[in-house]
Amino acid sequence: MPSKTWGTPHVLADITQVNAEDEIPVGQYAYLTAEQTGFVPGTDYSEIPVDDWNAMMAGDFSEIAAKIQKDIPGTLVKYIRIHWTSAEGPVVSPGHLYKVYRIRGFSIEVLVKNTGGALTGLEIIAIIIAVAFIVAVLALVIVGAWTVYKVVTAAEKLGPAVVVVVGLIVLVIVIVALLLLLGVGFQVKGKKVGLTAKR
Repeated sequence: MPSKTWGTPHVLADITQVNAEDEIPVGQYAYLTAEQTGFVPGTDYSEIPVDDWNAMMAGDFSEIAAKIQKDIPGTLVKYIRIHWTSAEGPVVSPGHLYKVYRIRGFSIEVLVKNTGGALTGLEIIAIIIAVAFIVAVLALVIVGAWTVYKVVTAAEKLGPAVVVVVGLIVLVIVIVALLLLLGVGFQVKGKKVGLTAKR
């Protein structure tokens, strides 16, 4: 499934589902996802104006992030990602004079941090839907489709150096496991450690 991202992905150490009306505590995160639910009548696709779609394909979601942060004080947008199954076009929309893309399977993810405001999931949803840059897409997404999570990211609290170290440790463990599965054994002779292929 194709996708476009903006911002930096984070390690989600703990995810707790909460109600959209619940306030996200200061220092914690809200993770929201939504899927396409509205379609052109009698079809299985939605029509997105060419300019809007091209802007998203360029990967520039800074306008969305700035809008959210301006309208909800204390909010810091960390990550935005969109997915879609297929995009057909550009084609002329029947009954209109402008060109569109026919989008199937559209979804969006947003991760925001509460840096000091009274932040709830519904506030984030309302602002994102109001952003003109993607309003053509999100108008097709019902608010009830949003899932709001309270997210604690241990990685950020411990610092980027810890994330790198943990990542390297996990990588070494995965490599060792793969070698063992492939029949490679370990042999220790004195102070030297070597690899031997099992027969």
